[in-house]
Amino acid sequence: GYIMKKILFTLCVMTLLVSCANEDNETLIDNEHIVMISAKADLTKDSRIKESEEEYVMEIYEDPNYNKMVGVQRISTDGNFGPVTLDRSKTYYALFWADSGLRNTYDVTSLKAVTLNSDRNPIDAFAGKATILGKVNSLNVSLKRVVANINLLEVGVINPKRIKLMFTQPTTYNVATDAISGENARTENVDVTTQVDGSALYAMLNQSPIYVLASKNILFN
Repeated sequence: GYIMKKILFTLCVMTLLVSCANEDNETLIDNEHIVMISAKADLTKDSRIKESEEEYVMEIYEDPNYNKMVGVQRISTDGNFGPVTLDRSKTYYALFWADSGLRNTYDVTSLKAVTLNSDRNPIDAFAGKATILGKVNSLNVSLKRVVANINLLEVGVINPKRIKLMFTQPTTYNVATDAISGENARTENVDVTTQVDGSALYAMLNQSPIYVLASKNILFN
């Protein structure tokens, strides 16, 4: 009788443990939720990015200070990051970047420190961030330009010549804070091939864009 009671008690305890374990698994599964995330660069203002060259990067974090990343960085050629599994009870924070990835202009190892490669000059680039509620089904994010274009304007008379433009440019952009940092020296040669007679309100001297990294806060997007 004592042995039988002991066996029955052991079986009851095992059954209770298995039941609790199953409930924990069910809770975990119930909290998992798939979110479809996509991002698109705002190409409405004469973008120099060809759609065939686009590369999008996304990082998702568990905290608003962007310290703990969820999984790894995701890369897409069309801005669609596919299904992302999140906890429906949590809020997440995402960073996005887009540029012409084929040109290897920027080091995007971390979107908190997108860095201009040492042998490159900036090209058109876009960035953005979004708060993601784990229970939403989809999220579409519009990215804004994070480069400024330097234009040389002449309001008087100028003969054909080569103009040497020397300046310092920022080298790093933080998507999380929209801040630029670092600097290096840069020289651009602008060839004026025809005489500017001063009859127009102004004449643009550089025929190609001269991009530099810039905060979205100072740009007209």
